[in-house]
Amino acid sequence: MSHSKKMPLEISMNFLSLMVLTLGFLQVFYKWSILGSGHIKSFIALPLIAAVVYVAFTFIETSEKNINLPIFISEDRSKNIKYNKLLVNIIKNVMVIGLVVVNWRDLSSVT
Repeated sequence: MSHSKKMPLEISMNFLSLMVLTLGFLQVFYKWSILGSGHIKSFIALPLIAAVVYVAFTFIETSEKNINLPIFISEDRSKNIKYNKLLVNIIKNVMVIGLVVVNWRDLSSVT
């Protein structure tokens, strides 16, 4: 398996993360239309931060030079790159989902 090919776990985590991020933005805009723009504007910050994290970590994942983690070390360089990319992908998606879930809980306490 080439290290540039995405593993099924990476693909599914990216899909899940993008779906949660989309639902988070939809919830913010839904609550915004119900309650007005005064109080809800502050709730857009966490989904925007999550989107920036997603884009930044995706950029880091794309280049082998950006990933220099001593987490998984073996003699085979392609294995190092593959598993370090997987680690960066999991960290990215957990951060994005976590930010959206925190925002989701805060928004649901407003109404």
